[in-house]
Amino acid sequence: MRNAHIAEKFGEKSTVALIKRDTVAGSPGKYTQDAVNEVKAMLKEGADYLGGMKKFVKPGNSVLLKVNSVYPVPPEAAWNVDPRLVEALIGLIKDEVPDVGRIIVADDSAAVKQVPDIDTVDVMVENGIAAAARKAGAEVICLEYDSHVRTTIPDARTFPYFECPKALLDADVIITVPKWKNHIEGHMTLGVKNAQGYYTRVLKQDGMTDHRNDKERRHANDIHLKFTDTLKVIYPNLTIIDGLWAIQGDGPGVARDWEVIRDMNMIVMSNDIVAADSVAAQASGYAWDWVPTTRLAWRQGFGHAKPEEIDIKGADLNKVMVKFVPPKLYDIQGYFDNVDVYTHGGCVTGCQPLLRMTLNFPDEAGTLKKLKEPINFVVGNNTYIPPDLKPERTCLLGECLWNNWLDLEAEGSQTPQNLKDRGALVIPGCPSFANIFTNIPPWIDSIAARDQAELEAAAAAAV
Repeated sequence: MRNAHIAEKFGEKSTVALIKRDTVAGSPGKYTQDAVNEVKAMLKEGADYLGGMKKFVKPGNSVLLKVNSVYPVPPEAAWNVDPRLVEALIGLIKDEVPDVGRIIVADDSAAVKQVPDIDTVDVMVENGIAAAARKAGAEVICLEYDSHVRTTIPDARTFPYFECPKALLDADVIITVPKWKNHIEGHMTLGVKNAQGYYTRVLKQDGMTDHRNDKERRHANDIHLKFTDTLKVIYPNLTIIDGLWAIQGDGPGVARDWEVIRDMNMIVMSNDIVAADSVAAQASGYAWDWVPTTRLAWRQGFGHAKPEEIDIKGADLNKVMVKFVPPKLYDIQGYFDNVDVYTHGGCVTGCQPLLRMTLNFPDEAGTLKKLKEPINFVVGNNTYIPPDLKPERTCLLGECLWNNWLDLEAEGSQTPQNLKDRGALVIPGCPSFANIFTNIPPWIDSIAARDQAELEAAAAAAV
């Protein structure tokens, strides 16, 4: 049942600004001040529909912009928030509230502890956010280096506590700035899911990440409840969804050029994070409740989401809608050349979709076609493992595949332990997206290189 306080907080309807331009000057990695001014005008239009930036930011306030800075790729990849928007937003805040206090641009990037020797500011340097923020006069910080406070979530459904960065707790105003993207696990990653950057990650001695850390705790079939639980303690004052460029297909990080939409030219803004996410999903051609975090947050009373509950200001939703190609989610069996996947109980929002997104990269690069015979992935509990799988070409993925109670050995199945003992690649985690992304691509590369060397040697011997 929805909480009664929703109408008290937002009224019978929530206002969402949907700002659209036919063109926006420049690109995420190459732009002039004119481009920043264009984006600033878009942001001002949106803020004015909501009562103006002064409604959210007061003189002397410390403002934390929680940007989506997921990975160290160039700005043109569009995986991260557009530097044009970052620079424009900081400029707008300073224009509208000249006596504002500190403006901090922050995240705890998914790349930390996944890419060696890198922190969130390094990620922001690579993707252009750091330069944009500093040029506009903001500070740039790594939330992973911040002091953390054990924060209890009242009435938690799955995530009873997490180590919250003190910067979030100390900020007078939190503006969450997600990238407008599809997501292989969450359908889309928008405002509610941008909380993933609050959580931190630790490494074990073997270099693999410990799946019990906050970033990877509850990151399987319970991922959506994790984010709605977090709303109970951190509810951003303003949500600004960056759709200048957007990501369709198998986001959040994509391998194929067509997955980047370079003429989206939209921004969504609201103080109701749920309504903002609903409008962004609808503007992407999806139903308002297609994104699990949106419908859960709506049912739990965190905001409005149904079309009749939202007053859209600015562009006409039906006229500017761009119908995204949806993510394939857990569709991995029989999809890739030279890849066999065996699963019984693998999570549909855990290892399976993460594996699919990871395999897109060697597939697009042509590496999978260089394999002389299939590689194998075993995922999930109670999975029958054919007895002829070769350990050197087999990956054992996730924690639950070790849990088998159906006596599959009586049917002729190999055991995971037998394959491990004979050299299979073991990827721990429940799930561990860092371990998957970090270890599987080089493993495939090494097998492909070995296969090619053997084929070349055989061809030379035959001459």
